[in-house]
Amino acid sequence: MNEHDLLDAMGGIDPKFIKSADSTVSKHKKLARIQSYYFAAAGLLLLVVAGIVIRNAQINTAYESVDEAEEITTLGAIPKGAKEGAPEVTESSPVLTAVAPESDYPAMLMHEGSLYKDSGEEFIGEIPEDSLLMATSYTDGEPSENGQQNFDRSSETKFFVLGEDAIVVCIDPNEGIWRIFLKQ
Repeated sequence: MNEHDLLDAMGGIDPKFIKSADSTVSKHKKLARIQSYYFAAAGLLLLVVAGIVIRNAQINTAYESVDEAEEITTLGAIPKGAKEGAPEVTESSPVLTAVAPESDYPAMLMHEGSLYKDSGEEFIGEIPEDSLLMATSYTDGEPSENGQQNFDRSSETKFFVLGEDAIVVCIDPNEGIWRIFLKQ
């Protein structure tokens, strides 16, 4: 069979067979295009999931040192005569989160033989200037003497007694931040 015979044989092909072959090829092209969209969507979904997993791992690492079993509450620390502009605080809502301590110990102060530990809550109310007390010394560890604290090396820490189980301590005199410390 030579070239002319081949061309003559192809000329005798029924047009319905040519149309059928063409539609089969176009179906495969459509299927390939749809598959590429699915692969692109799957890849995008994989990137989103990987980003969420990485972010959650970083957040969990940041909060490993937080003791979730210990509940922080206001314990009635907001005085009844507090200023009207103060935000509303319920017993289950902490006002501030605890500041990371510089040492292995949380911020603590010893007063009248009892150890008081920082609750992480800011005191909102008036400071009784006439009944302020002063911490007398600093320690790198857990306080063991009256007037000793472990968070301010200057030992110029002012505080006052809030109640039987709580004192209020000025942890940042420059910013005027007063925090509630609870008896341990």
